[in-house]
Amino acid sequence: MIPQEVCNFRGHVESITCVSEFEYNGNLTLVSSDSRGWIFWWDMKKRRPISVWRGHQASIISLFQASKNILISHSRDSDIKLWNISVYKNCNPAIPERDSTDGSNQVAEDDFHTKTNPAPEFKVIPVNALSYCNVAYSNGCLITPATTNSNNFDIYQLFANDDRLNEFTLDDLKLKRVSTSVDPVKLYERHSGRKALEENLDEGLQDMSKRGGFGIIMRIMWISSDTFYLGFESGHVLGLSIQFNEMYHEKITEVTTGSSKLVLNKEPKISVVYYSNESVPNPILSMAHSPDKSSVLCGSTSKYMYIHPTTKDETRGQREIFENLHHSGIQSISVKSGLIVVGFWSGYVKGYSLDFKQQFKYSSKLPQIECLESNESQAKESARSSMLKLTHCHIVNLDGLKINTQLMRPRLSRNDIRKKNLLVLGYSDGTIKILELFDK
Repeated sequence: MIPQEVCNFRGHVESITCVSEFEYNGNLTLVSSDSRGWIFWWDMKKRRPISVWRGHQASIISLFQASKNILISHSRDSDIKLWNISVYKNCNPAIPERDSTDGSNQVAEDDFHTKTNPAPEFKVIPVNALSYCNVAYSNGCLITPATTNSNNFDIYQLFANDDRLNEFTLDDLKLKRVSTSVDPVKLYERHSGRKALEENLDEGLQDMSKRGGFGIIMRIMWISSDTFYLGFESGHVLGLSIQFNEMYHEKITEVTTGSSKLVLNKEPKISVVYYSNESVPNPILSMAHSPDKSSVLCGSTSKYMYIHPTTKDETRGQREIFENLHHSGIQSISVKSGLIVVGFWSGYVKGYSLDFKQQFKYSSKLPQIECLESNESQAKESARSSMLKLTHCHIVNLDGLKINTQLMRPRLSRNDIRKKNLLVLGYSDGTIKILELFDK
């Protein structure tokens, strides 16, 4: 498989943080965000923005489509915003000028951009932004780092879970926090009968031991409507199942004293279905679900990719396996159509088959000019290349999207990139590169 550059999307003036598909009226579009809080909505056919607006006052960590009407963004400004794209009537595709970097006139700039680049209608959910953890959404439920403690998590019910879920708009929002500051350490202790503090001491994690747990949550990912995985600062990975709409009696045993008590719990029942400490002490940087492999792929600061089982008959007994990818800092993973694409701190992007046979290796380099003085005091130029810093990678596959492909395909021209298998790469200079994936 060979990636070939098709085009670049330019407009962001800060580092790209997220790129995601957005199905709109049966058409494939892209949404992207940057470290300054700007959101770009791209027309894939015209290769131009449909609209541009300032979504947040800080770096955007999460950006994804929740229904055919709603886009969700999450930022380090402590806000989650639900954008009603379906009634967005004041689209402005004009790319804004770069804001002043000293922040001396930030209020005036924000007011200016609100007028020149009006945002869609939205509603806000305040959350904890003390960590760099993402938020994850599935079937009307949103999991976020806990408002009061980045080591724990909250669960919100945004919409009723019924057959109309993909049709919901902001008018249907029924925000309810169904679980508050759930402590993964306590869940693990009840599951294993062993204190996480003892686990950390055994693994030599003195810093984590002082905090009494796994550290902050780094990554959250749903793999089904009732199961999600957490990756931690310590390198631990937990798989959790959740059951809604039923009260249950729970026997709680104190690990230290051995005493037990029976309580009536009205919150969703959350239990541990998987645990791994193989990545310890390397923080989890990236996660991706591979349905074809029935596994969760986790990348960390090390050079190893860990493959964790997800099927219920395997999570109890089968251990994770790992692959040496020969580059440290696995910061981004995308899995679709039998292809695994991995982005590294170094700037390299590698493609693998499901059995981890390397399919391609790609990097983007910027030419730099270095002036040298010769013995005759004459300036000579020598060009050298440096790796452009990769910040995000994402596979876009038309066949894998929940859109009306039969309606869309007749509209596609020969050169329309929407009909192709694409690799979308985001970089620190604000560039988004679109590559087509060809079979060899």
